[in-house]
Amino acid sequence: MTFLPLRQFAAVAILAMPLASARSYPSVSIRNMTSRAVTVVVSYRGCRSDKFSVPASTRSAGGAVVAGVATAPGRRGACLVSGVSATYANSQPVVTSFASQGTSYGAYTIEGTTTVRVWSDHERAELAKKP
Repeated sequence: MTFLPLRQFAAVAILAMPLASARSYPSVSIRNMTSRAVTVVVSYRGCRSDKFSVPASTRSAGGAVVAGVATAPGRRGACLVSGVSATYANSQPVVTSFASQGTSYGAYTIEGTTTVRVWSDHERAELAKKP
């Protein structure tokens, strides 16, 4: 096995950085359609999790629901999402989490009344196509 001298290793690492950033995924964004704020934990395969709060939805002057929105505070890089869980301050109702072996999806929605679930926006779009 051959090892690169430190200078060559540093040069290769610097040249490879643009390639790594080109494969970066956008930060995870969560829309909360429920009337209460939630705490969200986004889990990534092989990477550190993000934990943050997402505000409750509000109503516009015309009565339309306006989602509470928040974006994960950390840089996601090339990490795939393996789960998104949400909890209310008093833990009720229980929110069904999103789970995956690892996905590049970055947009999620929390919605429901008595049964609340975290959906990837991709899942929601696929369900909308079904008759």
